[in-house]
Amino acid sequence: MVFGLSEVDEARLILACKHGSDRGAELVRWSLEATLPNFRLLASQGMLDHVEGCDHTTVFYWDNTLEYHLIRTRNVEKLRILLDRQTEYTDPSMLRVAIHYPDAEDDTTMLKVLLDDYPHLVDLNARSAATHKLPHFQQTTMLMRAAEHCRHRSIGVLLEHGADVNAETLGGWTALHILVYYWIRRLYTLSDYQRCVIALQDAGARDIGFQIDLNDPEANKHRLDEIIRAARAE
Repeated sequence: MVFGLSEVDEARLILACKHGSDRGAELVRWSLEATLPNFRLLASQGMLDHVEGCDHTTVFYWDNTLEYHLIRTRNVEKLRILLDRQTEYTDPSMLRVAIHYPDAEDDTTMLKVLLDDYPHLVDLNARSAATHKLPHFQQTTMLMRAAEHCRHRSIGVLLEHGADVNAETLGGWTALHILVYYWIRRLYTLSDYQRCVIALQDAGARDIGFQIDLNDPEANKHRLDEIIRAARAE
């Protein structure tokens, strides 16, 4: 018997720790629902280290680790319990999740926790895998990710912590290019767009080849579309 767990919690833990393809998903689900004392107890015994394996048949649709789900659900206390046990583990995907999941609120709570208290576990200027067919979108940074989703608060936090505002993709694009290109009227407000542009420009973002019109993001996007078409024709 695991000392400190009720019989019900222990039974659920045993189920979660079964061998098989569902182990990760079950353990993630149990961990998110567990009381804080039980979570701390199991973490102290190393039973929650590097939990992986969330499949796409569950309510969790991003195949990743327990840390990511704690970030997504903004569970600061449980996340700290896990990260306090790590010393040299670096995973930039935690920043990606912190930027991606605040929804329209652009809540930077989890992003600040990672950058303020665990900078040794994340790489602020890490590059994503080159999965896009065009070099303009290959090897993007976390700042570019925030710009893509028009997260002006996240952009501010990343810049405050030293993000490189002029880091380039393989195609030579910066976060400002990404912001302008990914503008979608139905998803983002003009005010958010303007704040993002100004934040990047104030941080020293280099010129993208034309004067950005803060009141006409669609015209700006059209000009970058032309650049993309020209690149494809070469």
